[in-house]
Amino acid sequence: MFTIVTVPRIQRVALFRDGAFAGLFGPGRHTVYTGFAMVERVVYKLSAAPQVVTAGDELPEGIEGVSDILVAPNERVLAYVSGVFAGLLGPGRYRHFDGAGQLELVRADLRDEPVPLAANDVLPATAGVTEFAVGEGQAAVLTRLTQPVRLLAPGRYRVFHGSPYAVRIVPLALHTLELAPQDLLTRDQVPVRVKPGVSYRFVDPLRAVFESDHLNLLHAAVHAALREVVAGRELDTLVTDRDALSAELLALVAKKLPAVGLAVETAVVRDVILAGEVKDLFNRVTLARKEAEALSIKRREETASTRQLLNTAKLLQENPVLMRLKELEQLAELAGKVERITLVGSTDLVQAIALARE
Repeated sequence: MFTIVTVPRIQRVALFRDGAFAGLFGPGRHTVYTGFAMVERVVYKLSAAPQVVTAGDELPEGIEGVSDILVAPNERVLAYVSGVFAGLLGPGRYRHFDGAGQLELVRADLRDEPVPLAANDVLPATAGVTEFAVGEGQAAVLTRLTQPVRLLAPGRYRVFHGSPYAVRIVPLALHTLELAPQDLLTRDQVPVRVKPGVSYRFVDPLRAVFESDHLNLLHAAVHAALREVVAGRELDTLVTDRDALSAELLALVAKKLPAVGLAVETAVVRDVILAGEVKDLFNRVTLARKEAEALSIKRREETASTRQLLNTAKLLQENPVLMRLKELEQLAELAGKVERITLVGSTDLVQAIALARE
């Protein structure tokens, strides 16, 4: 007895006779002698990407026209069909049929360190792969099982999921850290709320990655330094001398911060907030101080004016001619302001004035 097997162009058909593999047939019409055996057909659809071989697949290995691909647990395989990326193959067995395109496999061992990628090595975004680009102004730390190994040179790197290696990008630019305000007591036991701010940069990326708790350590160092600075100052100097306060804060933070790969470049006190009643009291003290200063200035000016009058009086007393000239100046100034003089008196006074004019 003969069996007719018709295969479309996009399929492959495996023929089994009494459970035994009898052949794999490509596109076309095929006549196969099968006698009186039980015949089973298994249809495989042609796919550009390699197909996963399931546990129940009975198609044997090494058949002509079929490429079998084995991927070890420590491997990942990039599959390209006719020069186009077809997928990432994880551990397991795969199959690719001839006629689906020219297959190219690029194997990667997860135990190998990542190396810089060539400029023409472009991979579309796909699950199971992470790419990193290391540029200027940043450092890339290669880690193995979360432990830092070395710094990577600038370039692009590819890391497969499941690899013990990973890449941590560490920016080298200046970072600004705003901290929450702290309620503290000054040296004269005045409660204040102080808000600090710091700026820092990574100077040892390997150490910074190793010390994963570096930000918490920086917070602790700033808070400890701030408590020491505020406790050593009275309220007046705390409010007025911000530059000295910030300089001392920076020095203390640098001293208290452990070696975590960070360098603190600035540390400032941004705000000093007083409680309502303390603020009112401070305002009254400031107002009283300003009033006392104004009164002192007024008295000083009055004293200088009196001293000047005394000197003028002594000078006039010692020089009668100068005294007379001063009188004439005053009379001239007064006469310049008078438009009309009205005299009230007897006829004798009028006659005397007339005689004086003649």
